[in-house]
Amino acid sequence: MISLVNGDEGSEITDGLIKYLSGKCDIENYDTEGELDDALFYRHVSYAIYVPEGFGQDVMDGKSPEIKVKTTLNYDASLAGMLLDSYVRVVESYAPYSETQAEAAKSAAESLAKRSDFTYLAQAKVDRSTLTKAASFFGFENYTILTGIILLVNFVLFSFRREMVTKRTAVSAYPYGRYFRQLVSGSAIFAVALWAIFLCMALALMGKALFSAHGALFALNSLIMSAMALALAFLISGLVKTTGALNGIVNVIALGTSFMCGAFIPR
Repeated sequence: MISLVNGDEGSEITDGLIKYLSGKCDIENYDTEGELDDALFYRHVSYAIYVPEGFGQDVMDGKSPEIKVKTTLNYDASLAGMLLDSYVRVVESYAPYSETQAEAAKSAAESLAKRSDFTYLAQAKVDRSTLTKAASFFGFENYTILTGIILLVNFVLFSFRREMVTKRTAVSAYPYGRYFRQLVSGSAIFAVALWAIFLCMALALMGKALFSAHGALFALNSLIMSAMALALAFLISGLVKTTGALNGIVNVIALGTSFMCGAFIPR
């Protein structure tokens, strides 16, 4: 449902716009601006169009007049906006070659009435609703992977960074490079194991959707996320010395990035 406030009465181009929109949308007019605002607020109307005075003549003069709108930003409003833009672009393209508004409006109507036939060559093999559920699952998995890897890896690293353990490692003949590589390798095995557990959960919930190209990209993206979380865990381990500070930092990083990057809610 849309509403149109016509400030350009008697214009053939504006009449053509109204006729075009009425064939695509339901148009409801209101007596006052307050009633229209209430209709927008309660979603009785999704899109309000304010045609300015002299709109048709300005189009004929090549001035590209601005049409003010009010929108609820939902699907119906987006569709109405596309229809409005389509008509304005087409009629503006015919205006320089037309002698009258009626001629420009008629040419625009004939052009917009044309349709192209097309045939689907292939159909999607995966249910779109299932992919939407997969996107939601992997979005929330972002928080769990960040929290799990950073916390558990740091708890292990804290035990290796106790004073006595550090001193014994420093005075031993065991190469420090090999010692560090083993810490990284063990942490990486844990990160991959945690990623595999979540992948099995996703497989149980989504089934065959994960065996598509989209599902493979979801899985690959979560694996890259796990690698990033592992690197972040090692960075934090060098900056934080107590478990209390670790819990606070993990909450800020995991929750903050999940909200700001669109994992929990759209940006």
